[in-house]
Amino acid sequence: MAILSRRYKTCTVTLSYEWEETFQHRPPKENLQIILIEEGCVALRINQDRCYLQSGAILFLHDHVQVDRIYSYGLKAKSISFEPGFINMNLTMENIRSENFESVREQYGYPSFHLFLNWGMAYAGVLPLDHLAVSKASELMSMAIKQLDRRPDDYWPCRARVNLLELLQLAEREYMRLLGDNVVSTPLARNVLEYIHTNYDKDISMELLCERYHTNHTTLLKEFRLLTGMTVGQYILKYKLDLAKEALLFTSLNIDEIAQKCGFKQAAYFSRIFRRETGVPPGKFRSREVEQRIAAKGGFLSDVDIRLQEGEPGGNEWEETTESVS
Repeated sequence: MAILSRRYKTCTVTLSYEWEETFQHRPPKENLQIILIEEGCVALRINQDRCYLQSGAILFLHDHVQVDRIYSYGLKAKSISFEPGFINMNLTMENIRSENFESVREQYGYPSFHLFLNWGMAYAGVLPLDHLAVSKASELMSMAIKQLDRRPDDYWPCRARVNLLELLQLAEREYMRLLGDNVVSTPLARNVLEYIHTNYDKDISMELLCERYHTNHTTLLKEFRLLTGMTVGQYILKYKLDLAKEALLFTSLNIDEIAQKCGFKQAAYFSRIFRRETGVPPGKFRSREVEQRIAAKGGFLSDVDIRLQEGEPGGNEWEETTESVS
């Protein structure tokens, strides 16, 4: 397990990763962990419960969970562990568990961590993925770990973070698909939605979707509207803009790179559409929201002032504290 850390004035943020997760090493304390089972199977004891997982499952674990491997066969898995502070320095395990986090999250655009923390009878940290989502999740995990592993330039924390945020968005959509109670949804509408979530960065036309799912424009539009309240084009645009907003809020990647990452072919087109939909250009949106977050200390009352210049790359300030362990 390779562990990276970054020291600030008042705290240290750590994260770790495994190209080949074997469940032999637990991540550092105060970390959240994502594990994607890509191939094979594994039997685990999660706290006191025995759990059997096959390829296509993703685990969201928090720091109070004990995981022990019982056996595995043909296992291929990847993992990323991180402190909430890796997303933004205002976030800690304490405040993401607080009762007011949901309202703060909505106000300042923080990602949701409920997949890690809110376990119950229907969901206990294990999320099965659709086959399309498995492929996309594997791609995002690989891109994030590659940045953590190679650190090619000072922007590697931003690129790792933006892929991690997109992975959380994808998982959130999968969670809603599996556990949602939308009675008006149909297999056609759900399949189209899944395709959009995993292919939004490619050209998607009504013709392509109709051919892929053996339907016609009228049926597709009617069923998709019943599920989402939008046309296919409107939904794709909203999804891409939501991803772009997170990239703007929590990284210092330039507008060109964010536009490309979120499926916009040209930065100028992205900026024009972003301004049309939000009322401000991307750069202004970023500076305004970050300034408000800094002024409010991230929305959390604390004796510790961690008002830092947000979004700075700072790649050279990260140190690898533990060598990879076989």
